[in-house]
Amino acid sequence: MSTGARHLYVHLPFCSSRCGYCDFVTVVGRDDEHDGYVDALLRELELERTLLGELESVYLGGGTPSLTDPAALERLLRSLPPAAEVTVEANPETVTPELAGLLARNRVDRVSVGAQSFHMHLLGVLDRRARPEDVRSAVHRLRDAGIDNMASDSV
Repeated sequence: MSTGARHLYVHLPFCSSRCGYCDFVTVVGRDDEHDGYVDALLRELELERTLLGELESVYLGGGTPSLTDPAALERLLRSLPPAAEVTVEANPETVTPELAGLLARNRVDRVSVGAQSFHMHLLGVLDRRARPEDVRSAVHRLRDAGIDNMASDSV
């Protein structure tokens, strides 16, 4: 019987703005701290490597993991322990073709696209920037990169 962890959640707190409904630890406007934060995560992962072993799932949440500096995000993704599924949260407006490619080539097989609503009046209430067309573009970019497994919460 295995006593190691089966699932790993990695928190990336970086956001472009603070949403009124968010209860998670987030930071805004600290782009210069991405590398240092990822360095600390990598040190922690190394300390726990024997506990982690091979995982069923890894989930990068936040914050907005897809807002993390691409080089720092790639370093983190490449250093994760083996897992059957790797999921990354992404706000639709951050999903560029480059980001989709970075995720696909670094074992990400599921993206949770932050589409809180497709109703424009609710997006304003929720402090969300992504419009429905941003969500469509993000989905197409992810599919073009070979990622077909997506999730989203919407109202």
